[in-house]
Amino acid sequence: TNALGGIENIVNISSTISTITFQVTDMAKLNFGQLQEMSAKGVIKSENNVTLLIGDCADALKTKILELKK
Repeated sequence: TNALGGIENIVNISSTISTITFQVTDMAKLNFGQLQEMSAKGVIKSENNVTLLIGDCADALKTKILELKK
């Protein structure tokens, strides 16, 4: 979550089989270098969303992050 600017910077999370999308409060807090290292295939950014193309572990990662937000 550090690459995303901390758990408090994450507003919403959604995922598909191979991607995870984060809606964030402040894009300036993101560390795109770290995000690219985490992403197997790429990083897509738009407005307040960043999508990681990571393969079949996207849903498991979403679950872990949601647990941290509790």
